[in-house]
Parts: sequence; structure tokens; C-alpha cells
Amino acid sequence: MEIITHTKQGLQILNVAEGATPAAVAEQVDAAGSSVYAEGSDVPLADGLTLIEQEVADGAHVFVGKHHKIAVTVAHNGATKNNEFPPSQRVERVFDWACGKQAFNLTPTDKAEHTLALDEEPVDLRRLVGSYADQHGKVRFDLVPKHRFEG
Repeated sequence: MEIITHTKQGLQILNVAEGATPAAVAEQVDAAGSSVYAEGSDVPLADGLTLIEQEVADGAHVFVGKHHKIAVTVAHNGATKNNEFPPSQRVERVFDWACGKQAFNLTPTDKAEHTLALDEEPVDLRRLVGSYADQHGKVRFDLVPKHRFEG
């Protein structure tokens, strides 16, 4: 079975045995001792059960890392907003929160014209939040106009 792992090092497609456990996946990506999360889950997969037993399907995305929550800061127009997200959430969820009423309250038109950036580069909203976090489980994105990155 194939799964897509998200780590600090990026994305990797792994071929894993049907009886693979989360610990085996962590070892396979050189992250022994790390937790493995199914995409969108708030809790890590149980080490004593196989991926199949935990309904991780072929082609599933998982996050492998040590942090159970990621402290996210988003900066926009000189202001910052903070929130916590499970490492297995897509960055798109952070973007939706940052553009929403709980953060910067952008109009739908303004939201369509913005994206998140890290170190002056746009981020892939499909990646999992944990893959962008530093060693302390923190990440700071900038909410910026897309036209900054268009040729």
C-alpha cells in the first residue's frame, strides 16, 4: 500500500506493508519515536495497531513528527493573529481561519486575492501544517496578495 508522508523534510511517497504500524512508518522516514497522524486527525495513530486497523487507506496522507499542536502566527498589514492547529491539518485550514471572522475578516474577493507565504515564498495550501513547523512546533506565515508572486 502507498501512503504520502508529510515531514519537515517534505513529502514522500512510501510503499508500506499491509501490516505496517505507525512506528514502522516513522522509522521508514528516519523519524523513529515520532508520532504519526492521519490527515485531519487531532490525535496520533495508536502504535499497537496497524495502519489498516486504523482505517488508513491506500493513498492516504499522514504527518510524521514530534509535536501534537502547532502554534501558528499569521501576520497581515502589521497585525498578527495566533492559533493552534493539529500538525495533520492542511495549511488551507489555517488560510481559511486567517481570512475568516476569527482573524482578519477578509471579504470573499480579498480572500481570493491572497495567499499564505513563509520566508517570502508562497506555501502549498495542500501540505500539512506540521511540515512547516520549526523544532519548537511553531510557524509564522504572512497573509499576502497573490500578485507578489505572479510574473
